[in-house]
Amino acid sequence: MFAETITITRAQAQTVWDHSRLFSEPPAGLLAAIAWESGGDDEITSVMVWETPAARGDFAAERMLPLYDAGILGEAHGHPERVTPVQVYLGAASSDSKVSA
Repeated sequence: MFAETITITRAQAQTVWDHSRLFSEPPAGLLAAIAWESGGDDEITSVMVWETPAARGDFAAERMLPLYDAGILGEAHGHPERVTPVQVYLGAASSDSKVSA
């Protein structure tokens, strides 16, 4: 398992989500993706949980790097930080597991 978190502005997060299709077409190996308002200044914090580091790497190579190369994303969009979970429980996915605010 590989988990990461990032905190960026809502506009930056929306750009990433829209162009990477993270929520609209979840990539292979993504177990969970959760985003929430994390305080003032329009901040969004997200956590993504991947089956393996390789699954995360494939997502980066296939969907994120082309966005940087095209100039759609840049330094302002932040860099995810790997986290080391102490405990994890992920229930079985269901067809209605996607929730949007």
